Parts: sequence; C-alpha cells; structure tokens
Amino acid sequence: MARRAAAVALTLWLPCGAGAQPLLETGANAEITEDGLHRVAESIMDAAWVVPDLDLSAYDALYLRPTGVSFNAGGGGGNRAGRLIQQTEFPISDDLKLQMRGYFQETLLQELSSVAGYAVSAVPGRSVLMVQGFLVDVSSDLPPAETGTAFIQNLSWETTIVLELRDSMSDDILARTVERERVQEIVDSGLLPEQMRQLVRRWARLLHTRFDELTAIAQ
Repeated sequence: MARRAAAVALTLWLPCGAGAQPLLETGANAEITEDGLHRVAESIMDAAWVVPDLDLSAYDALYLRPTGVSFNAGGGGGNRAGRLIQQTEFPISDDLKLQMRGYFQETLLQELSSVAGYAVSAVPGRSVLMVQGFLVDVSSDLPPAETGTAFIQNLSWETTIVLELRDSMSDDILARTVERERVQEIVDSGLLPEQMRQLVRRWARLLHTRFDELTAIAQ
C-alpha cells in the first residue's frame, strides 16, 4: 500500500540524486509508436514504451486478458537444383502448440497473482488494470518426432516476448515492452513437454519482471 500511495504521474524526468535522469527519449529522433507510446530511455529499460502522463495510482487490481501465441511456419530447406539443403527450422507440432498456448495463459496468471500490491480480478473494472502477454513468432530447430527416433540434441527456441498494459474502461494502451530471446539448451525428446513448460514459465516470469519495472518508473 505504501507503493500505491507513492505512485505519481510519470513525467519526462526521473529524479536521480542531485540531478535528473531523462525517463523518456528526447530530441528530434525520439521514438514514438503509432499508438502514441514514447520510448523509455534505454538507460532505464531496454525496450519499453509508455504514455508520457502514465499514472497507475488509480489501479488496485489486475485483469489478465487472453494471452496470444503465434508460431513461425518453419519448414525451410529442401532439395534445390538437385542438392539436398539441410533443414534448420521445423514447424512446431499442433499438439505442442496447443500445450504451449494453454500453459502460457495459466502460468502468466500465476505470475500476476503474486504481484505485490495488486489483487487479481476476474472481470475488468474502474480500478482494474488490464494486462496481456504475447509470444510472437515462436520458432525452434527441434525436429518433429515423426522424422526419426528419440534424440538428445543441443537445440534452440526463439520468440518475441510482449507485455501490454491497458486501461480496463477505455481500452487505451498505457505501456508496452518488447524483446526477442533465443534460448539454447539440451533437448531430450522424451522430456519435451516438461522442457516446454519450463521455458514458458521462464518467459512468464520475465513478463512479471517487466511489469514490476514499469510500475517502478511510474512512482
């Protein structure tokens, strides 16, 4: 509650000791998105955009909108001009896609439930902040099971991880974070569903961290 009472309108400058540190990018090349968000200075957050007058003090609950997960079609490579080109990206199976979508929604809700200072609401409302997470263009160099027998390989997953905050009454966008991550790890085909869940939980926790960082700069 102390954090809530201390929250104030976000301005172009963030107090920093005796001086002041720019909070948003400034100058002729300052980045502004089509939906009116200004980029936060990279010295504060790597890839975040917010409305200049952001004020989160009116919100005391969070509502999780349905998460979104999109996948890279994959399937590159093949036989070109008589030469066999090694395939390095494969489409993710429909079963694994379904599991990933469901687990991302479940895990992000668990993460939001542990955010300090906010209750979790089942519906939007006047004092409710809407939160939505996305995994965009998920890809992997994991061969599908039908192409061979069990395997253990050092392979990778890659996705763009997005967090959006919106007002639940107007649906106006308030803040967004965007980052691309590539995770390289040993993959055991026999443990693939469990490894996928660990990876999704990692990304959900990352969005929890980004949420905390956004609320911190609004104080």
